[in-house]
Amino acid sequence: MISDKQIEEYVNAAFTEEVIRRYEEQILQVMKKRQEKYPSDQNDSEWLNYSNYVCRRRCQRKFP
Repeated sequence: MISDKQIEEYVNAAFTEEVIRRYEEQILQVMKKRQEKYPSDQNDSEWLNYSNYVCRRRCQRKFP
């Protein structure tokens, strides 16, 4: 049986993850638009590095 505390922890983790993902998506969109409008090696590198970070973070994320 799942306790109320376990349910609360799961719901809090799920909502927190959703908020983090939304911010990550917004940042990725801004970085992509910046790269498209002002192409440069630096913008490309920053976008790629952040995209890789987001992918790694999401792959490693586990709910309680």
